Amino acid sequence: MPTKSNELNNCTYVKGLLVISIVLYHSMLIFASSTWFRVPSQPSAVFDILARFLNSFHIYTFTFISGYIYSFICFEEGRYNNNVKFWKNKFKRLVVPYIFMTLLWGLPVYYHFFTTDIWNIMEKFFLADSPEQLWFLLMIFWVFVIYHFISRWIDKHFMICTLLIAALYLIGTIWDYTLDYFQFFKGLQFILFFHVGVCWRKFSGGDCRIYKIPSALLATVHVFLFALQIYVSGLHHDMIIKLLDLGLTSFLHIYGAFAWFVIFQKAVYKKYIRECSIVRYVSKYGMSIYLIHQQIIYFVLNIVMNKLSPCLLVLITFTLTLCISSIIAWCLESNKLTKILVGGK
Repeated sequence: MPTKSNELNNCTYVKGLLVISIVLYHSMLIFASSTWFRVPSQPSAVFDILARFLNSFHIYTFTFISGYIYSFICFEEGRYNNNVKFWKNKFKRLVVPYIFMTLLWGLPVYYHFFTTDIWNIMEKFFLADSPEQLWFLLMIFWVFVIYHFISRWIDKHFMICTLLIAALYLIGTIWDYTLDYFQFFKGLQFILFFHVGVCWRKFSGGDCRIYKIPSALLATVHVFLFALQIYVSGLHHDMIIKLLDLGLTSFLHIYGAFAWFVIFQKAVYKKYIRECSIVRYVSKYGMSIYLIHQQIIYFVLNIVMNKLSPCLLVLITFTLTLCISSIIAWCLESNKLTKILVGGK
């Protein structure tokens, strides 16, 4: 079973599996969202549910892992002592790729497929209200900036800091129903999942008992919570139901992030997963694949949409997108300049 050391070493591969799940999610999203790209002529309830299920944990697990790694570097290795240097590094690794990918990729492709409204373009990308998949870069930037500011008090005032983080989560969640320029309030919302990752690294103490729980059981509990949340969200929304829905959704995402971290850790611990060429490749170029994959999906769907059954549509879209994105990611990271511009080390 994975130990505390194995967990850290396996994180790169876990993130690779999460990138694959994100590409799969976006390949299914036309069946789950009427506002995403175009509405297919043949709906699919199966892919609707699967897409929403993936969305209940993948990006939250990614943020959980970021907190987990941060905890190791900051609290165990004693790095990140220079605040200005830390924030400058995160700006270089996250905000610079946002600007680069927006100007050369996200904005031009969006303009080609969706709109000629200049204000819509300004609001979506330059004010970053909803900048396609690139929202994650700005969100996690704010998470790092804010969390690092309070990290020095985590050890001495853990409960107070946790309550503060819970309050920030509520603010971010409530604000999520309106405009969110530069993804600041999204950052407030996701600090909670980052904090859970930090706590697992700091307080697990190498305890492997959690890994003795069968992955099928962990996944089944998540499926149950997911089904329960869908049921509650479909009820008449008086104040009590709204509060219950908020609490259940929050717990679903926290549990999903932790459970799938454990499930993927157990999977990666098996040698055949670590040595799988696809997993290794995606793990190496995962962030670059993430930065470009959504627009590749647009191009693929524009060609094959409504010409195939839902199953074939998802399979072909996912396969072509992952392959094309992987090739472009390799090209970007093979050049010193573009590697810096996409946030590579």
